[in-house]
Amino acid sequence: MNVPSIQRELKAFIRRHGTSFDHLASAETQILEMSALSVAATHYERHGYGIEPKNLINGRFRVKLKSGYKDNFSWYRVSRDGLAFQIHANLGVQSAYQFDTGIYVVDVAVVKDDCVANRGPGKRDEWISNGALVTFLEAKKLVAFPMLLAQFVGIVHEIKPRFLLGRRPRGFIAADHFDPSLITVGHLARTAGAIRRGFSDRRFRIRVVTNFDAKISWLSRHDDSASPLAGD
Repeated sequence: MNVPSIQRELKAFIRRHGTSFDHLASAETQILEMSALSVAATHYERHGYGIEPKNLINGRFRVKLKSGYKDNFSWYRVSRDGLAFQIHANLGVQSAYQFDTGIYVVDVAVVKDDCVANRGPGKRDEWISNGALVTFLEAKKLVAFPMLLAQFVGIVHEIKPRFLLGRRPRGFIAADHFDPSLITVGHLARTAGAIRRGFSDRRFRIRVVTNFDAKISWLSRHDDSASPLAGD
């Protein structure tokens, strides 16, 4: 993973929107999460949405990389033709199943603009309702091996199971959302190729995007209409 190159791309991205990060992480996992947040915003930008950094801290964009209340961190608001959504990092999301109380933290969450966070008894216990989540990203600094794909399918099953049933929500395609996606720095393992192809045969509406560190640099060179979250 080319850390200096990705840091340059992140700085260039945030400068385009008239601000700067409060700091740039050096740990590869955290850089990957920051990149995933920026890439999600870029997806909407390249589909005609305006992007506005929100909740800046002392004029700088503060990324949520660990636990904490979302009100203490920055996020992106994207809007187009009366549609508006928020993009948050490391956000807790309630299970899709009413009979359990599971809360799952996703690396990047695209949520409805009017979503309200719930808070529990813990000092930093916070989550949004499942219905407020539109789509999400999981970012891993790993090779895309079979068990990682299975783990991602399990996450989708717990929080957005309809994407495993061949159905997307009404208006999802018209709004140019991306399907729930697993992005990895590593390549697709030889033993995982048939599994990913099988996702399409099973009508799973999910994506697996590999070699993502190269794709981050690709953003600044590629056609402005291309989405960085297109499948491989």
